[in-house]
Amino acid sequence: TRIHGNISARMMSISHGSNPVPYQSVAFFIRHDVTKKEFLFFGDVEPDSIASKPQTHAIWHAAAPKIPAALDTIFIECSWPMGRTDDKLYGHLTPEHLIQELTNLAVEVAVYRASRHKKNSTESPGSPIRKKQRIVRHGSLDIRGILSGVKIFIIHCKEDMESEYDRPMHEVITEQVARLMESKGLG
Repeated sequence: TRIHGNISARMMSISHGSNPVPYQSVAFFIRHDVTKKEFLFFGDVEPDSIASKPQTHAIWHAAAPKIPAALDTIFIECSWPMGRTDDKLYGHLTPEHLIQELTNLAVEVAVYRASRHKKNSTESPGSPIRKKQRIVRHGSLDIRGILSGVKIFIIHCKEDMESEYDRPMHEVITEQVARLMESKGLG
């Protein structure tokens, strides 16, 4: 949908937890129509791994073909530092959950790229989900460095309510995420 001049937006629903009714949030693909460059901006995000209605995977699936040529910037929340239990997330991410979500994106990118390379092969076509399951099951999926060129901006860090840290929470969370990204080798 065109929102202003040469700027378009695509909105996709995401889960933001439940209490006990599920809350919805959104993610926006914002595109400059002339250059076809875009960025992805998330509202509040509950990890798909604990969501009653996982929805973030659909966003990663939509983003995968665009990484990194058309889409090289993601703004995503990471509200809590490492170690916060799932029952106290309140529809938000920790560094561990953010890395799992970025790993899910990396898998989608790898599956997309593998499917593009196999178009001319004699392998019979299958659904994207079956292709992903086949690639993962056979261990041929290599996601090391696959998100190189993508900038991740961490937004919506909560306050340090327990005064556990001697510096701002955004610095703590950013450092934790960077360390986990490096250990995963995602790029």
